[in-house]
Formats: sequence, C-alpha cells, structure tokens
Amino acid sequence: MRRWALSAAGLGKRLRSWQTLSSGLRLVVSVLVTAFGVAGPAAADTPSVAVMTLPLTELCPEAPVSQGLKDVAQRLVVKAWYPNKVQEPPAGSSYPVVLFNAAWGGSSDSHFGQIRELVAHGFVVISIDHRLDLNEYGQFLDFSSQEAFDRTKALADGKARRFASDNIVVLGALTAAAACAASDEKITLIRSLDFNRTGILGYSFGGAVAAQTAWQDPRFKAALNLDGWLFADASTLGVVQPFMEISDDTPIPTPADLDAPDMHKRLVARLNDADYKQLRANMISHGGYYLVISGSNHESFVDVSKRSVAQQLAALLPGSGSIPEIVNAYILSFFERYVAGRPTSLIDQMPSPYKEVSLEFAQAPASSR
Repeated sequence: MRRWALSAAGLGKRLRSWQTLSSGLRLVVSVLVTAFGVAGPAAADTPSVAVMTLPLTELCPEAPVSQGLKDVAQRLVVKAWYPNKVQEPPAGSSYPVVLFNAAWGGSSDSHFGQIRELVAHGFVVISIDHRLDLNEYGQFLDFSSQEAFDRTKALADGKARRFASDNIVVLGALTAAAACAASDEKITLIRSLDFNRTGILGYSFGGAVAAQTAWQDPRFKAALNLDGWLFADASTLGVVQPFMEISDDTPIPTPADLDAPDMHKRLVARLNDADYKQLRANMISHGGYYLVISGSNHESFVDVSKRSVAQQLAALLPGSGSIPEIVNAYILSFFERYVAGRPTSLIDQMPSPYKEVSLEFAQAPASSR
C-alpha cells in the first residue's frame, strides 16, 4: 500500500564505502537498464519536452507582488513542462493543465516519464517542488511510540494543508499572469494554458497534497494520487471531484500486523489499515477509482534511474518494465476524460486489460453523474 520515501536522516547514515560501491553499481545498472530498454529515451514519434522555470514574482512586471506571493515563491521551484512549439496549441485551442507534486523532499525530475507522457498527449505540466529544510524532513517520520506517531500525523495534516495552499497560490499567480500586458516566452506559454481545465497529480506525500488541493479548491477538476497516504480533510471527508488512487501491492494489514510486537510495524500497519478503509468509504460516497499494480512497490512510481540500486536491478527482471507503461496509461486515461474532456475507455474496463492491475473500485464520480 502507501509508504513515505526514506528520510533524509536515514540517507545521511550510509557508510562512505557503501556510497563508493553504490556509485559503481549505479553506473553498471544504468548501462544495463538502458541496454534492456527499461528506461530508454522517448520514442521517435514522441514530441520533445521543453522545460521552463517560472519565477512567480517576476511573471508580470507591471503587477504588484503581495508579501504572501513572495513568501510562497521563496520556498517553491515552479517549472512548466510543455511541447517545444508552445505557440501552436492543438487545433488552435489551449492546453489543459496538470499540476504535479513530488514526494516531500523529492523532485519532479524523478517523474520525467510520467510528465513526458502527459505532454506528448497535449497537456502542459506545472511541477511544484518545495525547498525544504532536510533536518525538518528527517524528523518527519517518527513511529517510535504512539505519542511520536500522533505528532507525525498532526504534522502531516498541517503540511498537506500548507502545501495545498501553495498550489492554490501558484494557480492564482499563473491565472493572473495570463492577463499581463508583457510579451515574452513565459507569458506566451501561460496564455496558451486553459485554466478551466486543470487537474492535479502527486506521488507519495505529494499525492496527499494533490487530494487536499482538490478538496480546498474546486478549480481543480480532478486529482490523482500515486501511492500516498491521505491526510487532512481529503482523508476524512474525501474528494468530491473525480479522484483516482494507484497503489503498489503491499498487502492489506492482517490482525497480526495490527497487533505486532514491533512498535514501528504495528503503527504503520494501523495507518495503512485506517487509510484504506477511509479511502473506500470516501469513494463509496463520492465515487472514484482505486487500483493496485501487482509486482510494484513504492519506488516503482519514480523513474528507474532515480531508484535505489536494488530497485534498479529489480527493474531488469522480466515483466517489471511494464509497470511504468501501466502507470502512464492510467494517468493519461484519467486526465484525458476528466480534465481534457476527451473520450477514453481504459478506466472503465473491469477487469483491466493489464494482467498486473486489480481495479478494486471503479465508480463514476458523483460530481460527473
């Protein structure tokens, strides 16, 4: 099911000898991965992807900049990923938009495969990465006691709401910039975006942020969570807009897991159990899509080159190369229908045409019935 990425504190404890060995192994694995086509370059017919950093406080020189926007801009790196010929939207129309949030402490660069797939099919992706205090991030994951777990949960709820608010500020800044009198490459790009067709996607904690953003702001037409626990209001009340969650195949906790002697294992199991049950209840009320990909784990949702050495080696096993294809297919199908407004059938097919996919719940969102 859903897990967080490794803490920065844990990463800092690796021995120097292991780092040297890891670097050598990564080089070997990268060559093998590329050779076997697990993480090869874009296909010849895939439009090349351009990327541009968007400085929020400098988009429209003649517009006053609020202190709130300055504060948000200081802690964010916002990029636009788009087809090279941005002056030519498909069929003379505007591009639908998908905001993307990486894991807490992660980077959108680790999800280029997913971004490229969306751009290749007529979307522009706006990625939002947070400049974080890694010491704070290292203290985030604490399952050492019930009290520590309660603090962690409260912190996660607060962070989900704050990061969601940052997303909303970014959308507002871009929408305002579209009316700016300036004329440069950034403004040309922003003017080509259709902010009436905006969705949001996130991985791990970024998935929780995506759901919470949709809960806080109805301008987001759909939200998709890649293998993340949900927090804050989206967890308890659910997302009214079309919502999809794609999970790895970590088993549902057993009664033995829920009462495990090991504190960390017990608390993680209880969070998994509560999250799964609440998600199902929310989807029964509001509709949505929940699917599990067999053979996947939390790292399966980032590009192969950004995984651990062990996971890069695992990506060479037969069948593992299909997981990115499956993830991309469902992401695209979901946003095609609920953001771009284009016909698509994959998310309706039960059973799934992919043998690795168990579509455990699929019900048209109440808001679209």
